[in-house]
Amino acid sequence: MQPLDFYNIINANFNFQTPAMAFSTNWTRGPLDNSTAAPIGQGLASFLYGLPTGGQGQVNASYAQQTTYTAAFIQDNYK
Repeated sequence: MQPLDFYNIINANFNFQTPAMAFSTNWTRGPLDNSTAAPIGQGLASFLYGLPTGGQGQVNASYAQQTTYTAAFIQDNYK
């Protein structure tokens, strides 16, 4: 009789790990707070400054599972 054994399952899902970032005119309007934004290029300017206005990142679920079992073994190759 073989002693108690362990059967382990570990699952880590690494799909879709790239974050999404949004760049808008929030940081590049001005000189006043209530100034209107330029018709083009303000999002690119925010990107070049490194000042995102929003974004998201997905955290995927992972799990680990362990099961114990007892097994019997009989050797059947006699000579």
